[in-house]
Amino acid sequence: MANSPRCGLWLLALALMAVPAFALQFNVTVTNEFGTRLPGTRVEILVGSTVLYNQTTKWCPTIDAAAGCPLIQDSALAQFTLAPGTYFLRVRRSSYPDQVYLKTLDEDTGFMATIIQHKSTYLVYGQVGSGSGDWSGQTIKLMDENDAVVRSVGIKGSGYYIIDSLWPGKRYYLRIDRGAERLLSAPFSYQEVGAYYVSPGTAQQPLSNATTTPQLAAPAQAQRGERIAISLMMGIRPMAGQSILASTPDGLLNISTDENGLAYLQAAEWGAYRFEWNGLSQTVMVPEPAQAPEQPAAAPAESNVSPSAGPSEAPGSAAPSSNAAAGIAISGAVIFLAAALAVIAALWVFGPGIWRRMKENAAMPRSPPHAAEERPAQYSAGSFWEPRMPPHGGAHAHGKHAAHRKKAAHHKKAGHKKK
Repeated sequence: MANSPRCGLWLLALALMAVPAFALQFNVTVTNEFGTRLPGTRVEILVGSTVLYNQTTKWCPTIDAAAGCPLIQDSALAQFTLAPGTYFLRVRRSSYPDQVYLKTLDEDTGFMATIIQHKSTYLVYGQVGSGSGDWSGQTIKLMDENDAVVRSVGIKGSGYYIIDSLWPGKRYYLRIDRGAERLLSAPFSYQEVGAYYVSPGTAQQPLSNATTTPQLAAPAQAQRGERIAISLMMGIRPMAGQSILASTPDGLLNISTDENGLAYLQAAEWGAYRFEWNGLSQTVMVPEPAQAPEQPAAAPAESNVSPSAGPSEAPGSAAPSSNAAAGIAISGAVIFLAAALAVIAALWVFGPGIWRRMKENAAMPRSPPHAAEERPAQYSAGSFWEPRMPPHGGAHAHGKHAAHRKKAAHHKKAGHKKK
C-alpha cells in the first residue's frame, strides 16, 4: 500500500510526458467576405457547449514579444495546441453575427474562418446526448412546423452536428430516427441571425400527422415529351426516399421520391403509365394525336358517267372556272376586232398612194448594168482619171446632161487631156 501513491505519481508523470507527443497545432486565420484580415476577433474552441480555449487573433507586422508577437505574421492569426479529436470552433466579433464551424483534427491544421457581417439566416449546432448511446454516422433532420423535412445532415464524431441556413421567425425542431428509436428536440424559433446551441432529447411524442393515410397522386393525362410528376404524401408531410414502381410502354422501372415527396418520369412514348406503391396505384394516359381526315381523291380527267348520274357540283366550285374562260375569250375577240379595224383604216387612207407609186415604178425604163472598168495601175500626177460612162440613149446622151456639161467645163478649164 505504501507504494500506491508513488505508482500514481509515476502514472501522472507518464501522462504529462505523453501529452506533447500527441498535441496538434491548430492555426486559425479570420477574414471577412472580402478577404480583409480581422485582428482582434475572438476565437473559441468548444467541447459540446463548454468553452475549452479562447484567443484573440493578432496581426504582427513587427516582432514585439510584449504585444504577443514573437514572430512577424501578416495574417490575423489565433494559435491552439489541441489533442486529436472533434471540436466546435466559434468566431465572435462586434457587429458580426457569431459563426460556428465543426473541425476534426488528426494532424497539424491551418484553417481560414470567413465571417459575414450581413447575413439573412442563422445556424444551430449541438451534440446528441452521450446518455442515449453513440449516434455518430446517423442522420439528423431539421423539421418544420408541418412535420416536413427541411434539411438532413450527418452526425460527426462525439455526436456533433451543425445545420445552417435557417430562417428567422420560422418554427423548427430536430429529429433523429434509428430503427425503433427516435430523438426529438423541443421546438425552437430565433429572431436574430447568429449561432444557437440546440440538442435533441429523448422525447418520444408522435408526429402531428403520423396516423394519416398515405396518398399517391398523379395527373390523369399528360402529353408526349412532358415530365410526369408523382406525389407521395402522408397527410401534409412528404414521404421522401420512397421507391415507386412505374409500368411504362417501354417496360418497368423504379423511381424514388425526393425530399418534397415528388418523383418524376419523362413520357417518352404514347400509351398508359401506371405507378404503384404499397397497394396504391395511379394511371396516367399519354394519348396519341388525332388523325387528320383523309382528303377526297381528285376526279378523273374523263368520265363515262353521265352528268345526271354523279353528284351535283357544289356552288362556287366549277362555275368560277367557266366564267373566267368565257371572260378571256371575249377579251381576245375584242382585241382582234380592234386590230382588224386599224388595218382596214390604214389601207383606206394610204392604199391609193401606195398603189399609184407602185404603178409608176413599174413603167419606168431600167438602165443597163454598167460594165466594170479597171483603174490604171499608174497615172501621172497631173492627169485625172474617171471611169468611163456608158453612152446614154435619148435625152441622156453624153454631153447633153447638165451634170456632164458641168464636168466637161471643169476639165477644159483645168486643161485635162483625155488619154
